[in-house]
Amino acid sequence: MSDSDSSDEIPAAERIIYERRKALGFPKMTDTEMMKESSKDKILVAVGGCVFDVTTFANDHPGGPLVLQRNTGMEVTDMFNRIGHSDDAREKLAGFFVADLKETEEGQAAMAAAKTKQPPPEPPKVAARKLLPPL
Repeated sequence: MSDSDSSDEIPAAERIIYERRKALGFPKMTDTEMMKESSKDKILVAVGGCVFDVTTFANDHPGGPLVLQRNTGMEVTDMFNRIGHSDDAREKLAGFFVADLKETEEGQAAMAAAKTKQPPPEPPKVAARKLLPPL
């Protein structure tokens, strides 16, 4: 088998990440840094030990931008895999690589706390007013 044949065995997404990693100088980002830099306007997520800036993709995301905004600054590998993203989606994500993720105890604790937060309560339902009969 030649070297060119062996490259066919490496998934395209992994090749893209490697090329971006090399071009960016093999950057690293702690989970704490990722959480601090993330916002509604800068959507950073971690998948498979890598940090991706998906801000420019948010409006094109099939699930809508809110899905990404709600998970900004979070490690979302399980969710990403559970949904069953296609190879094309994985390749697209690879193009947004910004750094390798370095986990810290502080960051892991903060993410765990954020994931267990209950969603905000729904506003109370107001009982329909009974209409008074006309005078």
